[in-house]
Amino acid sequence: MMLRLMAVAVAVATSLLVPLSAPATARTCAPPPATIAPSPLEPVAAATSPVTTETSVHWTRVSKRVTHGDTALLEGQVVTEDGAIAGADVDLFARSSGEQDWILVASTTSDDDTGVFAFGCLLPTRTTTYRAVYSGTLTFAASEGTRQVDVTRWMPDSMRQVSHSRFVYAGSVEPRFDGSVTLQRRNCASCAWRIVAVDVTDARSGWHFTINTSRLRAGEYSYRAMIPADERFGRSLSDRAWRIRVR
Repeated sequence: MMLRLMAVAVAVATSLLVPLSAPATARTCAPPPATIAPSPLEPVAAATSPVTTETSVHWTRVSKRVTHGDTALLEGQVVTEDGAIAGADVDLFARSSGEQDWILVASTTSDDDTGVFAFGCLLPTRTTTYRAVYSGTLTFAASEGTRQVDVTRWMPDSMRQVSHSRFVYAGSVEPRFDGSVTLQRRNCASCAWRIVAVDVTDARSGWHFTINTSRLRAGEYSYRAMIPADERFGRSLSDRAWRIRVR
């Protein structure tokens, strides 16, 4: 039985999936300083008049999931039955998983032409709920909208062949993680991923698996590492899924 890793530019391995880049955005995009603010769960005080127009926060673009170290983006509009409100002042609050307090992280004004407000350069360190709050005016009633951004751990990885049928698959976890990492395998693009081994991270949040393909049938097998979701982070996957062809 002849065994080789699928390769493109080198004779070691190639990934089925495009590798996730290192979280460089975190180094070039500094979020605004956070300040403690009253919880927006309480009714927002706003000037009222005998007749105010009801409003709501409509999200137009949201980062639903980001890898630790990457930035998130939230965009939306304060809308009425007649359309989006231009020049609306919007505050953004954040509450990280496991926390009780809401933190004011940014404020902005919606665009004069499109009515879109945007909060970019957000850097959640773990799964975070964001709340956009419009305080209202004499003409427009206050409103708010909430969205959750799931944060996954970053799991850079590598694969190398150490003998005819043995491979070492290794990586690390950021931020620091003390727990179990599972090795998953599947043998077709539509097959379910199956857990074939479990490792516990070391003192440096490293993990590794030795893959022995000598008893596998001929075919293509994909491998990846995974950490299940918990209360702070979403389900996290290694940067790549590695494909080994067995003949």
